[in-house]
Amino acid sequence: MRAWLRTVLVGGMLLATRSPRLGAEPAPLDETARARKLFEEGARRFDAGAWDLAIEAFLEGYAISKAPGFLYNAARAYEAKRDCGAALQHYRAYERLDPEGARKYAVGAHLPEVERCAAAQARPPVEPAPARTPVLPAAVAAPRPPAAGRVPRLEAAPDHGLGTWAIVAGAAGVGLLGLSGYFSVYSARAGADAQTLVKRGGTWSQELSQREDRAKAFDGIAPFSYSLGGLALLGSGLLYWLDARSRGPAEARVGIAPVDGGVRLTWQRRF
Repeated sequence: MRAWLRTVLVGGMLLATRSPRLGAEPAPLDETARARKLFEEGARRFDAGAWDLAIEAFLEGYAISKAPGFLYNAARAYEAKRDCGAALQHYRAYERLDPEGARKYAVGAHLPEVERCAAAQARPPVEPAPARTPVLPAAVAAPRPPAAGRVPRLEAAPDHGLGTWAIVAGAAGVGLLGLSGYFSVYSARAGADAQTLVKRGGTWSQELSQREDRAKAFDGIAPFSYSLGGLALLGSGLLYWLDARSRGPAEARVGIAPVDGGVRLTWQRRF
């Protein structure tokens, strides 16, 4: 872009100094030297990114020499500093004063892009819509602010996660173990009654026969019930441990209270 810029400017300078327009007086030698110096100065400032200083030098050079290349160079500097409106104005002025140079350097093909930029910059910024304040219905009273010095208490939503399943599994395990204990006690009592009957020389009755059959069935079920109860308790402990890890440190309380015939041990944990 900079090499293209220098070529256009030099062409504009030569056009102004060697091929003056019809009816226009050629610039004096001192003014021509001054314009060429302004051209070099503006090109240096353009290369350094000092757009405003470059524009100032180019426009001053145009005022002295009337070379259209200065207008083109000023348009490039305006475009570089993102002032697309001023760039479009100077591009059009250059195209009007030097149509041949404008065709050579494809100014017309570049103008649509500059026009879109200028239109975007001229468009007013869209202001964000003001935030709407919710309006409560007339039938609903506005919430009362908390009293000074009191922090409102937030009620936690019920949690049906691992902790709940740990309780369910533990209860199932305890129930299965209790049922297994009942089966074992029933079988033991049925066996004891049968031995007592034999020692006393009693008569075997249908009721004792039914109790014996039931005791045998219970003896077969009790091991499975014990196993399932133990597994349920192990699963409950695992679920409890996983829940405790996900929740972090939890509050637990252990209490001991005297009762008739002993003490009562209680354990509480917030789930």
